[in-house]
Amino acid sequence: MPPRHASSLLPDQLEKGRYWLIQPMLEARLPEESHFKPVNLAEEFSDTFSILRNDRQIKKLAAVTTYGTLATRLMEAFRKKGAPKPEHNPYMFDHRPLTEEGEHHWRQAQVIQALIDPVLGLRAIEAQSRRVSQRDAAVRRYHPHVECYRKHIEPLLDTLGGSELLSPDLLFDHPHLDKYYQAAGDAFTRFQEDKVSQAFKKKLEAHRRRLYNSKRSVNEYVDALINAHPGVCVIYLGLGHDVRAGHASLSDVKQDFAKFLQKATIRTFADQQVGYLWKLSHSLLRGYHHHCFFFFQPEEAQYWDILTDCLCALWSDDITAGKGVAYQPYYRQTTINNALLLAEHPAIHRKGDDTYLRLMAMLEPLVHIDDVTYLELPKGVRSLGRGQLPKPR
Repeated sequence: MPPRHASSLLPDQLEKGRYWLIQPMLEARLPEESHFKPVNLAEEFSDTFSILRNDRQIKKLAAVTTYGTLATRLMEAFRKKGAPKPEHNPYMFDHRPLTEEGEHHWRQAQVIQALIDPVLGLRAIEAQSRRVSQRDAAVRRYHPHVECYRKHIEPLLDTLGGSELLSPDLLFDHPHLDKYYQAAGDAFTRFQEDKVSQAFKKKLEAHRRRLYNSKRSVNEYVDALINAHPGVCVIYLGLGHDVRAGHASLSDVKQDFAKFLQKATIRTFADQQVGYLWKLSHSLLRGYHHHCFFFFQPEEAQYWDILTDCLCALWSDDITAGKGVAYQPYYRQTTINNALLLAEHPAIHRKGDDTYLRLMAMLEPLVHIDDVTYLELPKGVRSLGRGQLPKPR
């Protein structure tokens, strides 16, 4: 069956699902704590916010086919915003009037800045990731349009002599502005030409197929579990490592998680558990971590809190020897969290019921984020996993 599109979910549920994915609405069980406590993760997903913003900006720029049209539209938008005024240049010490020609140069400098800014934003995120995870920095890949855009626009930084000249208040009066403006136009034109090449179309199709297969795999698995059982109890946990002593390496994270998954699904909860889903992610403050959904027999819903405690203890105390951290949604924020999995309603009894919609509101953006950015992993390392499909009844 084809994967569900966003329209199959209620808009407010999907919006709150996205909010769950990229906002600090979690509580954590740290190694020295026995209970979940609210955590202030105000910067937890600052890199995700920035990636989404730059991705959106590049795709807006890419939608315009010619540099002349793009420059005209951008200049019109800049003029509507007002500054700078033709009557006065506030950046010059002598406050000399800004001529009509000077104002046009200012607009040209703004066009160059608009082309460069999203590239600078992505470069800054990658530099920050290298600083935070010095021994095992995460490598990200982006949508093919974004990758292609960076390939052609990023060399402009060398042409412009670095990012220090890119603000319009400095660049507009540069003696080589015309050359820079033409270089920006040439780079954008090459990007548009590359975008219609057969090689690019193959990359785009491979990207779409990869996303389609991930969505189909997740949705078919959830539906198969519901069809094969009289219901399922759903528990979400985010499993990571305590980063206060430094980020754990990808190999250590995967090794620990493989041990945990084997012990949780084959030994400890073999009788009660009917399935699981997981997704490997990375953020600057949490490093590598796994989003996990565990599915139990529906009668286990009354023991939801006990099962959650057991899973957390297995991860934090047993597998990671006190170095593991577990996260769950902040259930007490009911004004925001009412579209997510709730402790008092953890069981899905049939497709389409309230908990099913909550679950899909969490899974859809978790998979869809790969349309914007995904981790480039070593050969043989997966970013998404699930249990075996149940046998049909």
